[in-house]
Amino acid sequence: MTSTDDAPMSDAGRIPVTGNHAVDRVLEELGEISELSPSDRLAKLAKAQDGLTRVLERSRESIPMPKPKN
Repeated sequence: MTSTDDAPMSDAGRIPVTGNHAVDRVLEELGEISELSPSDRLAKLAKAQDGLTRVLERSRESIPMPKPKN
């Protein structure tokens, strides 16, 4: 039986590999977040959220918007 938690892992540890290089870089920057103090974790997570937000914004830029019908 396969779990939904069976994401591919990198050789470096338990970092999920998505196949999207920009997302993977953000996830790699998190590193061993469990070993950090709570305040350091929060700072790393905030930075990761910013990075993932930029990835999403860039992906939206490449999607052509439909022209309004008059």
